[in-house]
Amino acid sequence: MDEPLNVESSIPENKHLTAACDQCNRQTRHKVLAQTHVHWEYGDGEADNWIDYQIIQCRGCLSISFCEESLCSADVMYGEENPPVERRLFPNRIVGRSVMEGAQQLPENVYGIYEEAHNALCAELLVMAGFGVRAIVEAVCKDKGITGRNLKIKIDGLAEAGLITSSGATILQHLRLMGNAAAHEMKLHAQFQLSAAFDVIEYLLQGVYILPRQAELLPKPTANSNQNLD
Repeated sequence: MDEPLNVESSIPENKHLTAACDQCNRQTRHKVLAQTHVHWEYGDGEADNWIDYQIIQCRGCLSISFCEESLCSADVMYGEENPPVERRLFPNRIVGRSVMEGAQQLPENVYGIYEEAHNALCAELLVMAGFGVRAIVEAVCKDKGITGRNLKIKIDGLAEAGLITSSGATILQHLRLMGNAAAHEMKLHAQFQLSAAFDVIEYLLQGVYILPRQAELLPKPTANSNQNLD
């Protein structure tokens, strides 16, 4: 990349923006704590590109993250008052898709794949997110010792082992087909479809791993607990 024409760093006194917060799990008001404005010129002045690198803080939970806003003159229509600014947030996130509560209780290999797939979804890497949905199911089968020559048989094995219901197995077969399309056909599923798939996957992980651990914390039944108290 060519050297920028101009680089200006500053600490704005009262600059705010609205952005997704991964802690509040919604759009919130953020204060810009510091920023660096960079200006490049390309093709002997044919196009200009501006990027603002910003450290931002949510005014709700006070968490700090990073924002990159960029604008290219080639994307601006003549006379346009509000040109399109491309925004990227780090860590990547989308509203309503925070990491599942209790995810750290998952086995290490399952959690690692879940985390990568979740990151892919939030970064809008839709092919990788689709493949990740399938990989999570594979990881659960491996962790639970469910074997078979293909994932279809393994999913049926999860139901036979009592880890999921028969209707749950049917739903997972649909997710398997989504993953196959992403892995073999490079199919881009819509983000809302992948988000729905993650809802199902998280329900699976809750039922197989997290809820049984929480159940262990419940009071143990006593000799009198079976008596009818009505």
